[in-house]
Order: sequence, then C-alpha cells, then structure tokens
Amino acid sequence: MSSPAADSSVWPAVVNAALLGTDRTPLSLPSGGALGAACSELIDTSDAAATLLRIAAASTVYRRCGRGPGRTTESAPGAAPPDTRPLCRPPAAAMLRRIMSGERPQLLGDWLVLASRHGVRAPSDSLRALLDAGRDDLALRSLIVDVGGPRAAWLAAFNEEWVYATGGASQDTLVTAWETSTGPARLAALRQIRQLDAERARTMLETSWTQESPTDRAAFIDTLGVGLSAADEAFLERALDDRRKEVRLAAAGLLSRLASSALVARMTDRAARLVTLGRGGLLKRARVEVALPDTADAALVRDGVEAKPPANSGIGERAWWLAQIVAAVPPSTWSERFSLEPAAVIRAADGDWRAPLVAGWLVATERHRDVAWATALWESDRAARVDAGWNAPSPEQVYTSVVPPAQVDAMLVKAINDQRDSLRGGHSTYAAIVQWPHAWSDALARAVARRLKEYARQPGSLVMQIGLHALIERCAQAVPVSAGDAFMDGWPEQADAPPAWVQHVDTLTSVIRFRTDLHLAFES
Repeated sequence: MSSPAADSSVWPAVVNAALLGTDRTPLSLPSGGALGAACSELIDTSDAAATLLRIAAASTVYRRCGRGPGRTTESAPGAAPPDTRPLCRPPAAAMLRRIMSGERPQLLGDWLVLASRHGVRAPSDSLRALLDAGRDDLALRSLIVDVGGPRAAWLAAFNEEWVYATGGASQDTLVTAWETSTGPARLAALRQIRQLDAERARTMLETSWTQESPTDRAAFIDTLGVGLSAADEAFLERALDDRRKEVRLAAAGLLSRLASSALVARMTDRAARLVTLGRGGLLKRARVEVALPDTADAALVRDGVEAKPPANSGIGERAWWLAQIVAAVPPSTWSERFSLEPAAVIRAADGDWRAPLVAGWLVATERHRDVAWATALWESDRAARVDAGWNAPSPEQVYTSVVPPAQVDAMLVKAINDQRDSLRGGHSTYAAIVQWPHAWSDALARAVARRLKEYARQPGSLVMQIGLHALIERCAQAVPVSAGDAFMDGWPEQADAPPAWVQHVDTLTSVIRFRTDLHLAFES
C-alpha cells in the first residue's frame, strides 16, 4: 500500500541531491511508498547523475498527476450567445485552416473580407487563432470582430489581450478593461472606446491624466486621432504644457490637423510674416519670398516646433523651423492668400528656400487632406521632392493617401499605359502603386500585367530588376480575381526570361491561384 508521506518526500530528496551534488549527498529514497519502489528500479549504480535525472523525471510526472484541480468561488461563465448567421461552408473553413497553419498568411485579410461579404461566421475552433491575429495586426481587428460575432466577443472577455474584440458586447466591458487592465490591453480598450464614443474616451483620459505615466500619456494621446474634432482642442492645448516631449509633439500634431484650432491660427500668423509673394525677373514672374525665423522661442517650441534638425541632415536650424511652421498651416491658405492655383504656388517657390517650403506643404497637405494640393504636388514631381532629412512624405505618398481611390486608380492606369518605364524601380508611378493600399481595378491590373510581361522579355539587368520583388508582392495582394488570368500566361519561356524573374513570377501565379481558390470556396 502506498504511503503519501513517503511518496511526497522523494522530490525534496531529488532537489537536495541536485543542489549539493551526488558526490557529497548520495540520493536516498524513502521506503514505504509506491513512488520510491518504482524509482528503485531506475537506479544505475555506475552513473549517479543519470540515476538522479531518471528519478527527477519520474517524480515530476508523479507530482503533476497527483495535483488536484484548482477551485474557485466564482460562478461558472454563462454560455456564449448564439450567432444566427450561417457557418461558412466546409471549403472556406478548409482554406482558413490552411492560412492559419502558415500557408499564405498574408491572405487572411482576403478570407475575412469574403466571409463578411457573404454574411457567414468563422468556425468556432478558429476564433482563438483569429483573436490572436487581431492582437498583432490592427488592420484585421474590425473584420475579426465582424466575422467572429458574439462568440468572439464572449471569448475575448477571458483574455485581456483580446480586449479589442469585447466591444461587440458593450461599452461598459471596455470601460472595465480600461480601469482594471494594464499595458497594451488598456491602450486597446481606450482606442476601441474612442471609435464608439469619442467624447467618452476623451473624458476618461482627462480624468486619469495626472495619474498616467509619461510613457502611457504619449501613447494614449495618439488615440484621439480617431474622431478628432474641435471638442478635443481644449484638452490637447493643455497637453502642450506636458513635461514629456513626446506628449507635446503628439498634441501639437493633432491640433495641426484642426484647421480652426488656436494653434493653427498662431502658426498661420507666424507664417504670414515669413512667407510672402513677390515679383522678380524681367517678366515679373510670381516668386515666393522667405524671411527665416529669428529664433525658436518658448512659444514656438510649445506649439510643436523641434528646435534641432535631425542629426547629420545638413539642414540649418532656421530653415528647419520654417518647414515646421508651414507644415501646421492648411495649404489652401497659400492659394487663397496669393490668388494662385496650388501648382502655380509650387512653381513660384524656386528660390533658395524651396526645400523647407515644399517639405512643409507636403506635411500640411497630408494633414489637411487637401485633394487640390495633393494633385498639384504629384504633378509637380521633381519640384515637389525634398531630401529624406526633412521628414516629409513623398509626393506619391501624399497623393495616394489623400486623393479618392477611384481617381488614383485611373491616374495609375494612364501613367502605366503612357510611360514605358513607369513600373521601373525609382519611378514615381512605381512608388505610388507599391505603397497604395487599395485593391486594383481590373483595368489597372491588366495594365500592370502587360507592362511586366514586356519587361520580362527584355534582356535582364540590375536596372530593370530594381524593385521587382516589392512590385510582385503588391501584385499578389492587389490583383482582383477577375484579372487573375492576365497574370497566368503570356510570360516568356523560362529559358528566355532573366533569372530574377522566374522565381518571382512562379510565386505570383501561385498566390493568384490560391486567391482564386479562396473566392471559389465561398461561391460554391
């Protein structure tokens, strides 16, 4: 008969021998227990160390098997609420399992979009993996919440890392997470509340502001970018006096997006004294004239101007201040003040201080979502480019992020059809199409396919292959299924194609086949 007391003393004896060494303290097993009797069969008198490890392994298994289940006074959770939507069909569920197991993981978003479009729910056994995916990828969260439905919201309540999905239950659940969670879960709760009720989220943040750590304050204030409005101005204005630089800069950046804010008015007044329109040359052509700021005083720094330019950028301090001042002014201000179209204003800035002016206009155009200025900057091309040290977005980034997608799509089609080198690495059209996040139209996809096949038939060279990998990856994500056939054939024979193309084309066609199968799985 087993003796529990004797059996429970085996593990302490193992630990003692391991700590002191079997040479100093030989392992002695207690008598009278079933575990001790079993361990005695494991003894190898010629190898004390091996014996110790065997007995430690046996004792570990014994302890785990003998551990009683944990007990709690909490009541068992209620059942998950029903989801009346139909379950996705077996072929679609099989495709999801393949994606979640690591096959084409970049297509998870496609699967979620199709499931949402068809009004079906994800299999229950996939919800945990989907919630984990949403924890790591903000762009997938709203789709996961939609496809997961009330069951995902119920499951998310048991893991604070999934708090973003509990919004489907109630705002009160998110508020509780904000009050009781820590770290990323708390930030996710605030972000979700901001999306549902902007005023409530700001009020909660104002209430706890003085108790938050400086690091958390910088992260929390960024959440106000969602649903930003004039109602947030008073709080953001107070944040300009925060001791933490990151908080001040984040607040100033948000206030700069509010065209009616006091900060924008202050910056506009400063800019009006520094930037004027004059006439120069024999033809008295319009020319933007600049007087650089004299100093970055406390008031200017409070409004978000960094006093020191980036290290090793070669940018002078006064020019750096000018760029930041201009970046806070709505670009339409210059068109109205000078009575010129945006393109004419850009052309007039051809003097010594073109770079800080253009850098400021690029940032301001993106901040204020000004379509006319974004188009003018894109069409100005070289005149609208500045060195990376200015920390300004490129003209193509501004254009593709501000201009309506249908207009961008049409522009890209025209550029690709009109310019043979438009998809070469380094070309502005190439840069635009690679970073534009929207799906392509059928016409755009077919234009890209025609041009790529043309490149593939030409003799290979490094110049021709620069950026090929990024472009092929973008094709795999953006080509609509309706245009998939344009990429499946018509390529040169493998022996005739440049080596760098073969692998990339194989990868592209493989992904397009997978995406086609994915669509068919939902249509069947």
